[in-house]
Formats: sequence, structure tokens, C-alpha cells
Amino acid sequence: MHIHPFKASLPSLERIFNPALFFSKAKHLYPVYYKNGYFSKLEGESLFIYRQKSGNEHHIGILAATNIQDYFNERIIKHEETIESKEEKMVRLFEERNGQIKPVLLTYPTVPEISAFLKNITETKTPNQSIEYKDAEHDFWFLESQEECDYLMKLFRDKVEKAYIADGHHRAATLSRYYKYALDRLGILPENSPYNYLYCAFFGTDELTIADYNRIVKVNKDFDVDDFLKQLAMIAEITPRQNAFKPSEKYEISMLIGTNWYQLKWKTETINQDNSQIKQLDVSLLNKYVFNNILQMNDIRNVDNVAYIGGDRGIEGVVEKVEQAKSLSIAFMVYPISTANFMNIVDEEGVMPPKSTYFLPRIHNAFVSLMFD
Repeated sequence: MHIHPFKASLPSLERIFNPALFFSKAKHLYPVYYKNGYFSKLEGESLFIYRQKSGNEHHIGILAATNIQDYFNERIIKHEETIESKEEKMVRLFEERNGQIKPVLLTYPTVPEISAFLKNITETKTPNQSIEYKDAEHDFWFLESQEECDYLMKLFRDKVEKAYIADGHHRAATLSRYYKYALDRLGILPENSPYNYLYCAFFGTDELTIADYNRIVKVNKDFDVDDFLKQLAMIAEITPRQNAFKPSEKYEISMLIGTNWYQLKWKTETINQDNSQIKQLDVSLLNKYVFNNILQMNDIRNVDNVAYIGGDRGIEGVVEKVEQAKSLSIAFMVYPISTANFMNIVDEEGVMPPKSTYFLPRIHNAFVSLMFD
């Protein structure tokens, strides 16, 4: 992998009275914030060490510019297809912001030398900048030393063969389009052109967690629950449960209909109808046998009655979403796959269903930005 330091745009924290409100609005108001002087640029180029701490959990990674050629050459591995309309929307956002305000989250097989370097920095040096946001502390170390940057860049060149997109498929695809547009207009891009670089956050696999990614489906007012359960019983074992619960293993689903909880376990014949690792994922089985076959949703990527809830919101977040719905809703909670399983599936079979994985930490807008100018 080819990582590079970059000249970053950073929030002027001394001017921000209410960080929670400011950063929650940054996705939509960044151009206004930038115009009104709420951001400033570092004088020189830098790599950044980023640590997110929440309770007893912490995640440490690297913010860097990555050569877009690594994306084209498939050293940056994607696992989900993008939706063209969403790419078009992202293009407009890039144009309005004139930059990348949120990195693409990448994970790579852990490299001990990189982990040791990050550990030394975070344990021996004071962060250059810290932000409290969404019940977490976000600390940043600026690596402006040429020696430190060169060392980290060499480790990535020598030790990191490829990285996997954990979050940000549309941001990566949009930047690749930007690069092609610029190339078409100019014929050739100088090496330091910002269009040559994708803004990324790199986390070793031991620094990331894959949480469950749950689904909530709104159904019609004439929906027949008994008939639905009868059809479901043909593909899964159904056990009513008295209390809310999360699945404890693969092939187990927690289902909430109204206020009633059920445990689903896929029948062996349901699982074994296809021996593909991707087709045997819980989200794949759910899409095919429940959403497609029973609920008649033929293209799950283009429906407006399915909401997705990240596992970091817990059972409470799922229940709250169901209770807030104006019509009857069904929630499905799935068991998360392991990081090793995720990389193995992507390496061997490629594209997974949308919303198969929910990676932690979640990366936020405008903490560190890479501007096009």
C-alpha cells in the first residue's frame, strides 16, 4: 500500500462553542463553516495517528492520503456494490465541500511493527488535538517529522499488501470518478494533485470490531402475522421468547414483531441449498428466503421500507425504532461475522450483500479533512 502525508484542514476548536451541535451538522454545513473561518490548514504535510476511546474500548489507526491507483489496481478491496444515484449525490457533496471531509475506513491484516509504532506514539506523546463527541474521546497526533513519516510509509509499502474497505464504498467510488474527470479535462495530473489521493483511515484487524447490522421492515396494514409465521416455519425453527435477546451464534436470528420476540434458527436444508460462503451468510439467507420470497422484495437495494440499525445502538435502539414506526414493523437482529471470515469471503468470492457488516469505530465528518485546493 502507498500512503502519503497531506496538508490537512482542521477545526479551530477554540471557536466552536458547542462541539456536539457543530460536528452533528458538519455533513451538511461544512461549506458554510469553512467559509466562515471555522477551519484552518496545517502549514506542512502530516500523517495522523487517531485514537477513539469510549468506556473501556479504544481503537487506534492512521489517517493518510492513499494513492488512487491502489484502488484501481485492487489493492484496496471492496466488498459491496455501489448505487449510481448515491454516487451522483456524493459527487455534488464533494463539489460543495471542495474536498474529502470523512475518510474511507480501511482494515488490513495486523502488522506488529506498525502496531508497536502506534503504541509508542500514543503512550509517550500528548495528543495535538482532542475532541469530545458522541460519548467518545477522539485524540489526534500529528506526525510532521519526515523520519517518522518515511518509516510508516515504508512499513506500509513493505508489509501491507492490500486493505479492505470497511466503510466508505461510495466515497471511494466517487473519488475515482473525480480522478477520471480531472484526467479527461487536463490530460495529465501533476503528482501532487489532490485528485490523485483517496483520504483513508487505516486500522489493523485487531483494532476493529464487526458489530451486528440489524434490519427493520415496515409492512402493510393488512399484513397477516399468522400467515407470515406459517411461511417462516417452512425455512426456520421458530421459538417464542419472553424477553428481548440478541442472537448468540451464526444461523440464529432474533425477531421482533410488534412487542413479541421470536428466536429463528435456519433449518439445515435451508442453509445447504447453496454451499457458497456468501449465500450462507445470515443476511443472504434473510434477503433470499424472507425479504424476497415471503415479503416479495425483489431488489433489497432499492426499497424504502427497510431501515438498518448498527449494533452499537443495542437492543434498545432496535426496540425504539420499532416503537416509533407508524405502522407494524418487523425487526431482525443478526449475529456478526468475524473479521477473519469477512476477509476470507471477500478474497474468495468478492461482493457481499449490502449492509452485511457494521464496523467499529465509526468515523465522523470534519475532524480532519483533505481539501482539493
